[in-house]
Amino acid sequence: MHRIIDWNELWKAIHASSPEHAARDRDPAAVWDKRATAYRRATRGEKRATEQELAILDLAAGETVLDVGAGTGRLAVPIARTADHVTALDPSGACSPSSVSRWPPQG
Repeated sequence: MHRIIDWNELWKAIHASSPEHAARDRDPAAVWDKRATAYRRATRGEKRATEQELAILDLAAGETVLDVGAGTGRLAVPIARTADHVTALDPSGACSPSSVSRWPPQG
């Protein structure tokens, strides 16, 4: 069984511990909206990291996956090649539409 991490709560805890971040970055979605283009460029060549993360997940055919915080779809798209169903969610409006348009249908 895989450990479930509440990334939103982790984000809040990290930023609450830093007054500078807490004042500036109250809404994680707004932060990622501002950073979406740079994030896409920065993660474009992360094939090795993606492969390592997929190996850790050790998915099998027939599984259903919910990718919360999917961003550009870097993991959701390759997961869709194995899993029967993938739902990718991201609070950032700037990340999600770009991920849909940049990946071809996976079947």
